[in-house]
Amino acid sequence: MTTTRTLTPAEFDALREVGNIGVGNATTALSKILGKKIAINIPETKFVKIEKFSNELGGAENIVMSLYLSFSGDLSGQCLFAFEEKDALEIVDLMMGQNVGTSKKFGSMEESAFMEMSNIFTGAYLSALANMLSMRIMPSVPNIANDMVQSVADLMLIKISRAADELLCVKAKILVDGHNINGKFIILFDDASLDKVLKYLRTEYGLE
Repeated sequence: MTTTRTLTPAEFDALREVGNIGVGNATTALSKILGKKIAINIPETKFVKIEKFSNELGGAENIVMSLYLSFSGDLSGQCLFAFEEKDALEIVDLMMGQNVGTSKKFGSMEESAFMEMSNIFTGAYLSALANMLSMRIMPSVPNIANDMVQSVADLMLIKISRAADELLCVKAKILVDGHNINGKFIILFDDASLDKVLKYLRTEYGLE
């Protein structure tokens, strides 16, 4: 039997603030290593039905270059940092200090640079989240994939509890100044972890 969760407006506002702080911290870290200004939209916090999750990344058959990892400890869930392949190659060129357009395809060096960049971003996000919530969060070994969105989504979702038919999704768009690079960062909390986050926010901020 599946369940559908409802949150109060105050709870959603508090969760958005958690997303803002995490993404803001991660964006600062990414900006430093790329030497570029990074713009982000306000993270979108919403419940997404499991069967529609691929739509958050442009549709099931869209090809993306992505890094995804799970996290455990006091909270558990999944993180995904994804780009269209051409955008991923451009950001790899920036990461490697070479002219944009130099990299034409992903080889071992390009994958290594992409993984390092993505690791810095997701690590900074999870660190900010752990500090804000006073919780222990441990990332897993990351995986990179250049594949259809549905394949990547299936790998992530199989590791998350199916106790509910919806998952809390915090999604942000990342834009690199001066370049047409558009990435997406998504964090998914499993149901038990969402309960822990909400319990903390209710105690800390007196949410009702």
